[in-house]
Amino acid sequence: MDSELTPLKSRRDFSRERLAHLTSRLQAVQELKDCTGLCVYATGSYARGEASTHSDIDLFFVHAGSVEKSMSNLDRMRVFARVIDIGAELHFPTFSNDGQFLDVLYADELLNMLGGPADDYHNYFTARMLLLLESVSLVNEHLYRHILDQVVDSYYRDYPDHAEDFRPVFLINDVIRFWKTLCLNYEHRRNKPEHDKLKKRKQQVKNFKLKFSRLMSCFGTIVAVCAAEGPVSRDFIIGLTDKVPLARFRDAVADFNDLKPIVASVVDDYEWFLNKTRLSAEELTALFDDSEQKTFLFRRADEFGFKVFEVLDYVAKRNGYSRYLVM
Repeated sequence: MDSELTPLKSRRDFSRERLAHLTSRLQAVQELKDCTGLCVYATGSYARGEASTHSDIDLFFVHAGSVEKSMSNLDRMRVFARVIDIGAELHFPTFSNDGQFLDVLYADELLNMLGGPADDYHNYFTARMLLLLESVSLVNEHLYRHILDQVVDSYYRDYPDHAEDFRPVFLINDVIRFWKTLCLNYEHRRNKPEHDKLKKRKQQVKNFKLKFSRLMSCFGTIVAVCAAEGPVSRDFIIGLTDKVPLARFRDAVADFNDLKPIVASVVDDYEWFLNKTRLSAEELTALFDDSEQKTFLFRRADEFGFKVFEVLDYVAKRNGYSRYLVM
């Protein structure tokens, strides 16, 4: 299997180049320099190395402190104003939902809310999961790494007493919970009365992408954990975060001869998905106007999911993880 497949490599190179420009501009912003306790990381297609010219940029801002020791509103406004200007100057699409998700989160709450009822409501669950599953540091990498270490450590509370046979079941179940949350959020939006055909098609595009990119982020990571031999250390998890999801998946099962054909098929399917999603938002949405084409697209997405789960089932049974995978 060629590790430098052309569509994947071209998307990766494009993503790196664009992120390098954005990082350079953001790191020069005085308002960000003044906020020494703030880190910025990208998620989404740019962090996965899969961006195209039409991809937007998803950013998270995490402060080292807590809500009680938060940034002032003026400091936040100054930072976001500069970030918005730079995004426009670099010709990124405008931030989604009129900048709804431009917010400062706090490291203490990122950890303290883990598993709690308010975790998802305040967006900390999403920020923590995407930090682990698909993120790239843009500003203040030292703090980004520190927060990443703390998040991983929070899933390894029991490791000292079980170092010889530790399995990160808490982490696996949180990733599965994240996947279920993504699916439930999509179903919630579908349940709303919707008479706008364009909005309906846009939701279908999001569902199509969910079935490929976010599925790979979640279950590519779980496959990598379940495929590991012996106890899984925190350093192993940290190492996974340095890989994009598809590489995480592919590398984890590279030595499993029985899986080579299906893994090759999964990669081919993912390349096909990237080719489809290189289109503009208008062009991609238009694909779902044709009922036969829409049926074909979703059937191909479902087949992709079945293949990924077949790989997961194989490695989970092989290494004794099946009983931990509460789907």
